[in-house]
Amino acid sequence: MVNDAIVDFWKLCNGQRKITDLVEAFAQKIGLQRVQVEKEVLQLIQQLRDGGLISIKEPDVSNVEFKK
Repeated sequence: MVNDAIVDFWKLCNGQRKITDLVEAFAQKIGLQRVQVEKEVLQLIQQLRDGGLISIKEPDVSNVEFKK
């Protein structure tokens, strides 16, 4: 059994949202501030990923630029 919050989060995982978008959407859905749920959402994402229930696509282009 899973609680309703996890089911709500699962429904937000549509393959189009970035992790930051998921955190924001979930915080709004359960009526809490983003900072209050960010750590828990990241842990939940890791658990779902470890269980093979979701995959996280690597970006085609890095958003990090290294200085030369």
